[in-house]
Amino acid sequence: MLGGQRREGGLVRAVKEAKKLRFSSAELRQLTEETHCFRAQAGERRPVEGGLNAVQLLGLFKLSNAVSYLFADRFSRLFWLHRTQDRGVEIGFEEFVKVLSLWTRGTPHQRLTLLFHLYDRGNKGYVVKDDIVEIMQSLFLCFLKSGVVPFDWNSEEFKAKAAYGILEAWADAAIQQFHGEDNQKLLWYNEFLQWIVHMPGVAETLCVPTDVRTWLYNEDRLGIRA
Repeated sequence: MLGGQRREGGLVRAVKEAKKLRFSSAELRQLTEETHCFRAQAGERRPVEGGLNAVQLLGLFKLSNAVSYLFADRFSRLFWLHRTQDRGVEIGFEEFVKVLSLWTRGTPHQRLTLLFHLYDRGNKGYVVKDDIVEIMQSLFLCFLKSGVVPFDWNSEEFKAKAAYGILEAWADAAIQQFHGEDNQKLLWYNEFLQWIVHMPGVAETLCVPTDVRTWLYNEDRLGIRA
């Protein structure tokens, strides 16, 4: 009986967690307007139209932190620029909503897991040096734009820090941390999580807004005053 109660309790919790990730009908309508996505038109499901870069995607939802920037940077390039090459189809509205809901409402662990899968080329279960360099590039740009890293965009210091060779060295150091003896040039999933949460500044920027209304509905734009 006790085992049955535990299973039932686990199921209830799972259902509650799943509901947290769902968008309401009103929110879905707002998303179609904000992203120019159309769930159905003339009896046909329509893909996301056009393309967005990372900054434009973040701007739609008023998000600004390291994890959001990394996600948006990779999401926009992978899904909008490379989706047709990878799968032969463009991303559909349903898939867009599924991924976006997990990103904005999932736990920090769920969001980082999603981020890992976006950088895991071919779903092999690990990221390689080039993937890590891309992550570092996005992180560094995010820190610069948010003021976390006090560099002048035009300074020699910025140019040195942003140089590909420096980022390569950081990627090598990340890999060396876990594979100093076996000489593997990669990070497995659990290693990736351990590495990224200890990156300076990342732990402080894991709090992606979980209340969809804080970024989906802009009171000023809607003409609402407190």
